[in-house]
Amino acid sequence: MPSAALAVVSNREVKHGPIEVLVTYDEETGMTGATKLTPGVLKGKFLFNMDSEQWGEICIGGAGGVDVEAVFKGARVETADEDVAVRVTLSGLRGGHSGMDIHLGRANANKLMARFLKCAAANYESMLSEISGGDMRNAIPREATVLLTIDREDKEDFFELVDEFEDMFRSEYKGVEPDLSFTAVEDALPPTVFDEMTADDLINALQGCPNGVVRMDPSLPTLVETSSNMAIVQSEGDTIKVMFLVRSMVETEKEDLASSIDSIMRLAGADVTIGGDYPGWKPDLQSEALSVVRQAYAKLYGDEPKVTAIHAGLECGIMAGAYPNWDMVSFGPTIRHPHSPAEKVEVESVRKFWALLEEALLLVPRVK
Repeated sequence: MPSAALAVVSNREVKHGPIEVLVTYDEETGMTGATKLTPGVLKGKFLFNMDSEQWGEICIGGAGGVDVEAVFKGARVETADEDVAVRVTLSGLRGGHSGMDIHLGRANANKLMARFLKCAAANYESMLSEISGGDMRNAIPREATVLLTIDREDKEDFFELVDEFEDMFRSEYKGVEPDLSFTAVEDALPPTVFDEMTADDLINALQGCPNGVVRMDPSLPTLVETSSNMAIVQSEGDTIKVMFLVRSMVETEKEDLASSIDSIMRLAGADVTIGGDYPGWKPDLQSEALSVVRQAYAKLYGDEPKVTAIHAGLECGIMAGAYPNWDMVSFGPTIRHPHSPAEKVEVESVRKFWALLEEALLLVPRVK
């Protein structure tokens, strides 16, 4: 929260000792700023990272992550004259943060669409012309759409299949996805479609790849340890790109899950790139910074804050590589539904967060 940091250094009424402000960029799409941090520039000992999303919680650990990108390159063939085009759209899903919300059982639009496509190809020999689902690597995809061609004689039955899948999806996600919508409309016939082999390989790979929670933390049963998010599926010309964000609190499990997705995609004929790797942040319950914030919280609110780790990427793990001596905690106001159109901040929690930050800054010089 750069605004809070800038308020600290610009407001003379805020009392503190020597202070440095670090503002990074591109945190949501790749943590680029944090990865460019070099040793020796900053002199501080404590880091108050203002990037947590639940007031009353002090975060002392986070998951590491890695991107897996698969690219399918296939031939396109001419559309058959006797075919019609149908655009199928899945929408109305809740989406959310692929780390913080991955355990809530919300539907992934790309996975559900792959499930439908496999059935449509098997029963109606549908051909794929376009596919688009998701737009952010760290968000559970809320929408997906495909443009398919089918034999004109199968159109009525195909539309019934779409209705059946909508009923099935609504039943399976009852109480979780109340606004789920799965619809089909006739569209203009495209000049070409992907060849059958490319489409089948893609669909089978999407259907087979793991998505969602893979393992819970054995020592903290309420904390997700390892997960995968099938974030983006996007066709352009004769290529289809698929992007996953794999997260884990355990480095070796993160590597193993990324390797599993890599294997499935390569077997399906895709070119795979693994990159954007960032480390997790290992919790330290003996942290002096944690002690400072706990003291400040108890003084202000007469209670103990919840100390936790999260299944999301925080820059602390990356920055620790450049500054291993830093003692770090993360806290902030309450933010609901991040990475979705429903994102909002609880105003009252902002006031409490600011008071806690001021008090913690007063206590920092007293820590030996």
